[in-house]
Amino acid sequence: IGRRARFRSVCLNRRAGSIPVSGTAMYYTYVLRSIDGKHRYVGHCKNLKSRLNQHNSRNVKATKASRPWKIIHSEKFKIREEAITRERYLKSGVGREWMDGMNL
Repeated sequence: IGRRARFRSVCLNRRAGSIPVSGTAMYYTYVLRSIDGKHRYVGHCKNLKSRLNQHNSRNVKATKASRPWKIIHSEKFKIREEAITRERYLKSGVGREWMDGMNL
């Protein structure tokens, strides 16, 4: 077995050439509300505080017009794909109804 094949077996879901990192990286799906209460934004990220700062400092095109933002809901996941799946659900019609029912 070659060196690259061995490396791929260690880093199953990582790109070749990346360094395997041990630890517990967490991913978040979050819901933001503009301070005026008129706008809601759903997204996912790895660092929640940093991402909120990006939204509030006009570094995100989708949210730059309606700042400032506050986090009104977040959920933690161990796997990025789970966070993305939850984000897609919350952006769907059923997910928006769920958020409306929870007053988010």
